[in-house]
Amino acid sequence: MIYSSQHVVTLFNVSRQTVSDWSEEFARWLSPGANPSKGGHRRFTEKDMRVFSLVAQMRASALGFSDIHASLSAGQLGDMPEPNIDSLAISGPAQVSLLQQTVSSLERRIGELNELLRLTEESKAETRGENLLLKEQLRQALEKIDTLNRQIGRLERDTD
Repeated sequence: MIYSSQHVVTLFNVSRQTVSDWSEEFARWLSPGANPSKGGHRRFTEKDMRVFSLVAQMRASALGFSDIHASLSAGQLGDMPEPNIDSLAISGPAQVSLLQQTVSSLERRIGELNELLRLTEESKAETRGENLLLKEQLRQALEKIDTLNRQIGRLERDTD
């Protein structure tokens, strides 16, 4: 889905000037459409909206731009905002379209989260297997130490 500046204004409860400021300040993490050539209209992708979500969240926590840049550099993004359809300054077909796009976006996010869960479960199973292997190796090493200690004891008795 492609979002307009008005979507950003409405979803994050910020001014058009704030959208412009954030678009310029965080251009490195935004799509080219977020900062079009002079006279062009800003267009934002879902990833752009997740960048703005993080920016809005961190600004609400009184964090500065340097903190936000650091978080974005680390790959952190916010969650897609859920629009309050009743408060949007749109109605009719535009509202239906936004709802459909929101459903589509949420379905994609559910897919992403399900994949992340699957990968986490796989990693957990691998870790469990690695732990069992390490426990077995530890048991064998302890047995070997015990055997070597017995041999040392026999050698010491034989040399006395």
